This record gives sequence, structure tokens and C-alpha cells, in this order.
Amino acid sequence: MPCRHIRQLSNKCVGVHQSSALSPFLIVVVIDTITRDLQQSIPWTLLYDGDVILSDTTRESLQEQVLLWKSRLSQYGLRLNLNKTEYLEANPITYTIEVD
Repeated sequence: MPCRHIRQLSNKCVGVHQSSALSPFLIVVVIDTITRDLQQSIPWTLLYDGDVILSDTTRESLQEQVLLWKSRLSQYGLRLNLNKTEYLEANPITYTIEVD
């Protein structure tokens, strides 16, 4: 049975099965460790169960962050899954309301 592993020693697989309860925790620890200097304070950068949420005030700054993260993760054999990547933009709407 194949397993996802962190490293291989001789012929023995060392690591945690993907379906293990520890897997989400371990991947967050790994991502947190290798990207610590790229992270901004909460809520601008969030890590949860292998997912990353990056936020910024401008589209350009966000694009820079994504490129930095992509580069850093690839240095460690990880990658951003572009098929699962979502982009949300919230433009401020300027209007007033009246309350009696």
C-alpha cells in the first residue's frame, strides 16, 4: 500500500498516511515553518489543513505574494494547486444610508 511520506530511509517508508488525523496538522507545521518570513499577521495570512489564504489591499500586492509563496514552496518540493486556487475581490461601495 503506497503512503505519502516525508522522507525515505532505506526501503522503509517513514511518515504519516494521508488519511491520518495527524496529516493536516503536519502539513500546516511544514508550510508554517518554510514560509514564516513570508507570512503577514492574521487575518492577512491564514493556514488551515493544508490550505493557505493570502489577503492584501491591492491586486498587485496579492500577485507578488502568490509568486513569492509559489517560489518558496517549489524550493521544498511543494506546489500551489492552481486548479484549486480561488480569487475574491471586494471593492468598497461608496453610498450612504439614512436611519430615522
